[in-house]
Amino acid sequence: MTIPQEIELKLRVIDEQAAKRLWKRRTLGQYLLQAHATQQLHTIYFDTTTHTLARANASIRIRIVDQTTQFITIKTSQPAVGDVSVRHEYEYPLEATHWPSQILAQLSAFGVPAHELLPIVHTITKRQIRNIVDQHGQSIAELVLDHGTIYAAGQHESFCEIEIEARQTTTATQIAQLGQLVQQCVPSMHEQLSKLSRGLRLHANYPEAPDELHALHAHIAVLLGTQRSGDESLFVPLAHHDTPTNRLLCASATQLSREYTNQTNLDSEPFWVALDSSQRDYVAKLVTHVTLPDYHVDGAALNLHHLPFSEGLRYQLRYQLRRMLQREQEVLATFDANSIHRMRVTLRKIRALLDCADGVYDSEILNQFRRGFRRMARFHGVVRDCDAFSDTAQRIFGDVAIPDSIQKGILKTRQKALTELHELITSAKHHRFLETYATFVCTSNASAITTQTTVITALGDSITQRCHELQQPLPGSFERVAESELHALRIRGKRLRYILECFPSILIPATQPALTVLDTLQKHLGVLQDAVVANELLADMKLLTNPDAKKILSTLRQEASQQRQQMPLIWDACTNAEFNQSIIATIHAIQ
Repeated sequence: MTIPQEIELKLRVIDEQAAKRLWKRRTLGQYLLQAHATQQLHTIYFDTTTHTLARANASIRIRIVDQTTQFITIKTSQPAVGDVSVRHEYEYPLEATHWPSQILAQLSAFGVPAHELLPIVHTITKRQIRNIVDQHGQSIAELVLDHGTIYAAGQHESFCEIEIEARQTTTATQIAQLGQLVQQCVPSMHEQLSKLSRGLRLHANYPEAPDELHALHAHIAVLLGTQRSGDESLFVPLAHHDTPTNRLLCASATQLSREYTNQTNLDSEPFWVALDSSQRDYVAKLVTHVTLPDYHVDGAALNLHHLPFSEGLRYQLRYQLRRMLQREQEVLATFDANSIHRMRVTLRKIRALLDCADGVYDSEILNQFRRGFRRMARFHGVVRDCDAFSDTAQRIFGDVAIPDSIQKGILKTRQKALTELHELITSAKHHRFLETYATFVCTSNASAITTQTTVITALGDSITQRCHELQQPLPGSFERVAESELHALRIRGKRLRYILECFPSILIPATQPALTVLDTLQKHLGVLQDAVVANELLADMKLLTNPDAKKILSTLRQEASQQRQQMPLIWDACTNAEFNQSIIATIHAIQ
C-alpha cells in the first residue's frame, strides 16, 4: 500500500513506566484505544558513502516485520507543522531481488543509482501498537510505543519513543492535539530527530577511520545481512570511493560471505588476490569478532547502463577474472577436458573484453594484460586441441578403440602440454601477473584514460564495430576461400558473440536472435577448424602417413567440404536484414 504523505509526531519518553500504564488503558481522552498485535521490526537504512540522500532530507529503508514480511520505503521531508513532521512517503512490498520501479524512479530524481546505496544505519525495535478511534468508530491515527536500539559505525544507542501517525484524512493539527493528550499521561518531550538522524550522528566517522575496528565490524555485518557481499552491489560503490578502508571492507565482506555460505576458499576472489600479505593479516584481524547476521534483505540490483564505460567494463573484467580463478583451481585439481574447455572459453571472453578497452585504459598496461592472457590461452589451447581431437577420433572409429599409434601420440602430446601448463600456472611469474591484474580490476579509475563515455554508448559503438568487422566480404566463394580466412571469420564471430554475452543484464534478451545465428556460425566453422587442427597435431606426432591417421583426415575433410557447401546459407543469416535488425534492436534496447 502506498501512502503519499506521512503526518507524524514523535515523543521521546522520559517515564517508561507511565508509557506502559497508558498502553494498558482503553481510552485516551474521548478516544478509544484498540489493541493491535505487537511487532518485531528490523529496519535497515541505506545511503551513499557521501550521504547524498540525507543531505537532500530524504531517506530509504527496508523493514523486516516479524522476520518475514519486507517493505521498502522512501521518504522526503516537507515543511513541518509545529512539532509535527510532514513527509512524502512511498512504501511497497519487497518480494524479489529487484526493487520496485517506483522506488528506482524516486532515487533517480535524486541522482542516486540504487546499486550505489549501502546500509549505513539499522535498528531493532519492539513495536506496541494501538489504533486511536473517534466517537464515529473511525480510526484517525496510529499510536505506537517503540523500544529498541540504533546501530551505526560500531556504536549503539537505545531509545524509547511514542509515535502518533495520522490516517489519511487526519490533519497535522489533530495529530498535535493527540500529542497533548498523550503528554498529559506520559512525561515526554518532542523528538525532532528521526532514528536515521540519530544513527547518522553515530556514523559521522565513517568511512575514513580504518583503525576503528568496531565500526568496521558493524558495517561488515550489516553488509552481509543485506546481501551486499555476494555480488557486485557491494564492490561497485566501495571501489567507486576507493580508499584503503573500502578496499579492506570489500575483502572482509568477501571472506565472511564465503564463510556465510560455507565456501572458505578465497583464492578465486579478485579483491582478495589484490591484497598483499599485511593487508590479508589485517582482514583476518578485522573479521575475527564480526557476528554474522541472522537476517536477509535484498540490495538493489546493479544497473550498469549509465556507469562510465571504464568502470562498467572493469566490473565485467572483474566478474570474468573471478570465473577464471575458479576455473584455474578446477584445472589444477583435475586437468580434465571439461575444466580445460571452460577455462579456455573464459580466457577468450576476457580477451574479447580487453579488445573493447582501447582508448579506455592506458595502452601499455592493456598490452601487458593481453600478452599475459594470450600466453595462458596458448598453453590451455594445446591441451584442449588434444582433447577435442581425441573425441573426434573416437567418433570416427565408433565402437572400436582408437588405434594405439594415434592414442599414444595424443597422450604424449597432451602430457607434454599439461606439464608446460602446470609449470605456467604454478609459477611465481603467473601469480605476480594475476595480482597485478586483480589490483587493476579492483581499483576504481585505475589506468583509465577517460570516464566520460557511458556503458550504453560504448557498448553500442563496440557492437556496431564488431558487426562491421564480421560482415566484411570474403575474398572468394566458400568453396575456394582459404582455411585461414575462414578461421579469421570464426574469430570475428566470437568477438561479437562474447561482447553480446558479457553484458547479459543489458543486452539479453534483445540480442538473442543474433546470438542464435552466431552460435550456428561458430559450430559450422568449428568443423572446418577441426580438420586443420587434426592435420597439425598429426604432423607434430609424425603420423601423417599412418593409415589410421589418413582415415581421420579423410573423414574430416569430407565433413569440412559439406560444411563449406552449407556456408552460403549460414553467411546469409549473418548478413541479412533480419540479423542486422536484431543488432539494431539490441543497440536501441540499451539506449
